[in-house]
Amino acid sequence: MRLEWVNPYSWIHLETTNLDGTKDLWMIEGGSPYALQRRGLSRECLPIGTVLTVDGYQARDHSLKRANGRDVTFPDGRKFFLGSSGFVNALLEKGPHHPTCRPILKSDHPTHEGR
Repeated sequence: MRLEWVNPYSWIHLETTNLDGTKDLWMIEGGSPYALQRRGLSRECLPIGTVLTVDGYQARDHSLKRANGRDVTFPDGRKFFLGSSGFVNALLEKGPHHPTCRPILKSDHPTHEGR
């Protein structure tokens, strides 16, 4: 696993093990490195070998092992919002009160006006 900080997006590279024992390498797109740092994520948070659960959306071309990340969950249960472009698009299309957007918005964020 490695974390790639390249503007305008960050990438988490993961190795997954399939049921038959084969391995796949996945690329998970996250928000900009600056946005992730403001939320508290640093390279030190993801050492090699960290086990993560990723919530997100797989690329339309399923031959690519890529996904637009929404959240990652650490082994201790902490969740971290990746803030990739897919979430922003869903927020713009569906609005902040749509069930898919609302749980991950922080009510104390000034741009969300206490929602």
